[in-house]
Amino acid sequence: MGDESIQCTSWICDFISLLMTVLQIGQIVPQHYEMYTEQSVKGVSVWLIFIGGLYTHLATLDIVISSNDLFYCNEKTMWRCFLDSQPLIQMIGSSLFSGTLWYWYLKFSKPKAEYNEILTPEERSKALTDINLYSSARSLFNVFIYFTIISSLADVSFILLYGPNDEKSLSFASFCGLSSAALNGIMWLPQIYETWSYKHRGALAVEWVFASIVMDVVYSVYLAQLGVNFSVWANNIPDGVQTFILLILVLHFDNEDAKNNMDNFGLYTLGDNVESGIERRSSTLQKALSYESSNSKEDAVNSQ
Repeated sequence: MGDESIQCTSWICDFISLLMTVLQIGQIVPQHYEMYTEQSVKGVSVWLIFIGGLYTHLATLDIVISSNDLFYCNEKTMWRCFLDSQPLIQMIGSSLFSGTLWYWYLKFSKPKAEYNEILTPEERSKALTDINLYSSARSLFNVFIYFTIISSLADVSFILLYGPNDEKSLSFASFCGLSSAALNGIMWLPQIYETWSYKHRGALAVEWVFASIVMDVVYSVYLAQLGVNFSVWANNIPDGVQTFILLILVLHFDNEDAKNNMDNFGLYTLGDNVESGIERRSSTLQKALSYESSNSKEDAVNSQ
């Protein structure tokens, strides 16, 4: 954009950078809270967790090498070093919060002991489905863990062997950055499909979706005003489009559930009394035990 690009003064750059840190890290917190309070991951795509974790991890590896200024913090004041490190802090924090979503997903997708009890045919079918979903999630989690370990070792090896400014190190960082952008460009597609298929919001935090839209808009406008090349922030466009579509779907299904006196899992409610995740599972067990009890009585009568 040449001389016509709007230049950013120091305090504006620092303020926007800190704002991006809050948005980048804070956007994922509501999803942790939603899974914890609902004690469920129903309606949340495991591929969203998987792709999101890989995207933030690869972006972190890219920044560790490509942000050369971070290796010369001893030449700056502590405050200046902290401000200049915001891109790295953003991605490390985002990677940490994205990666730890696996804890809740595996915890609440794991079949409970009650499913091993004698169940109705419908409940047996559901239990088998839950077991298969949990097995798939465990497999993806293992791939995620192995990939993050190997790629992190590779990143550190390039820095120690060649230094951050070497062409080999920068090529590896560029590969990580491009791969991260590609993953970010498709990250929300599985969740759109999951929400459309489920017809309910489930345990997906609408705050996460909304915050992602806000961050895409603010960050894109900020970089565009600075005259940063379009290729740097182009991946924000498909990400923003996807999250906007997902937000419309979530709001639509939430509205439909409200009209039908249902909660966000499609369960009927009585006024303001909505069952929690524990109560729903307890209800399932009670139905199973009731079914077994009735069968036992019938067997006793037939034997007589």
